Amino acid sequence: MGKRLTLAQKDNLLSRAATIRDERMEKANTASRVGSLLYDMVEEIDRDIPAESVSIDDTNVEAKIHALDEEHLAQVRAFGDFQTEVYDAIRWK
Repeated sequence: MGKRLTLAQKDNLLSRAATIRDERMEKANTASRVGSLLYDMVEEIDRDIPAESVSIDDTNVEAKIHALDEEHLAQVRAFGDFQTEVYDAIRWK
């Protein structure tokens, strides 16, 4: 298992993020300032999560994408039906 993020490391990242979030001076949040925080966060996460614990089952991912597509299509169709009903109600008034 990877090395866990210490409380001090977590506090450091949170403090830097809060400083960026609360900054009031224009142009103070430079790409370097924000980017270095993001980079450090990824580095800490990478140390915290062992590579062997991250795996993707392509079949499972494909099935979930298909299910979401079907759900989305059903919602679009239902909204289209609703729009038609509203249009018909207005048209026949």
